[in-house]
Amino acid sequence: MDLKNAFDSITFKSILENCYLIGIRNKSLELLENYLLNRKQFISYNNVCSELKVITSGVPQGGIGSPELFNLTVREFPQILKFSKLFQYADDSCIVKRIFNMNDIIELQTDLNDVYNWCLNKNLQINSTKSVHLRISLKNCSNFENYFINDIKIPEKSDHKHLGFIIDSRLTFNNQINCIYNKCLQKWGFLRNLCRYANSNILLKIYKSYILPLIDYCSVCLVPNNIQIEKIEKIQRKITKYICYKMSKKVDYKERLKILNLCSLNTRRQINVLKIVFKCLDNYNEIPIRWRNKFIISQNVRNGRLIVRPKTRNYFCDKNLFCNSIDLFNALPKDIRNETNLKCFLTKCEKFYSF
Repeated sequence: MDLKNAFDSITFKSILENCYLIGIRNKSLELLENYLLNRKQFISYNNVCSELKVITSGVPQGGIGSPELFNLTVREFPQILKFSKLFQYADDSCIVKRIFNMNDIIELQTDLNDVYNWCLNKNLQINSTKSVHLRISLKNCSNFENYFINDIKIPEKSDHKHLGFIIDSRLTFNNQINCIYNKCLQKWGFLRNLCRYANSNILLKIYKSYILPLIDYCSVCLVPNNIQIEKIEKIQRKITKYICYKMSKKVDYKERLKILNLCSLNTRRQINVLKIVFKCLDNYNEIPIRWRNKFIISQNVRNGRLIVRPKTRNYFCDKNLFCNSIDLFNALPKDIRNETNLKCFLTKCEKFYSF
């Protein structure tokens, strides 16, 4: 769902009421009220200034506490939904529901209506034409699943970029892989031309600082096939070849990785996934409880620590992070699975994948 001018539209009354409810009162609330109310702004262009206008809504633009004030005001948003789940990051909202029959469709539409009415009370507007309906299914469903916001049909799409990650209707991840590939090579081409006289050490630092973060972003959410793995690996193949050329060394890809002290991108992704699994198993506080409770450990003297994999025949279950991470962990040798120290665990994983 796309909220129209969310940060500018939210009312001062809603902000102050929610602050009061969580315990910000007396002098603290008066200070916040003084910070929000009676603010004025004007526009200056070519030394010509407009008249002053009083700001009647919204959180201060660029303010350090503005995102927190917004999140505080919309904190009751998830409680409105009766039949669906809401995933929220600031003004980006995503409603998810499994659809099996017509009753599920009616329930989802009911939630959408409730969200629309709630937004009206908060002086927020849902842009129905920019909101997207994405159906994830292997079946060729008929178009009877239509949803509306304020009697305007939500457009249906086969893929959608949400927080920089492209999700498609069949979870093939092809569009996400292509996006990563094109963006990385485009940026590397620009940086290479900009630093054409730089030595190999500087080029390697540029690669690690500007290209690797693009590849690593949401990489643990991907479960790529062999063709997709090879396509992502091409990025590092081309860049390491150019860096080693600057070093006057013509060697194959594996040797280039040893020289530059790098690992393959697929290995890097797998280690990041295993890092999350280890933290879930050892109950790290930074991992949400709902994640930790999903992993069921089966431990015995003979096989060591193993994770019970759910029995499924569903294509999507094989393509999600949960089942894939279980398979990766269970494929490790017994001594690595039984490791209790995170640093030692990751070091052993790197050695295991290097062979």
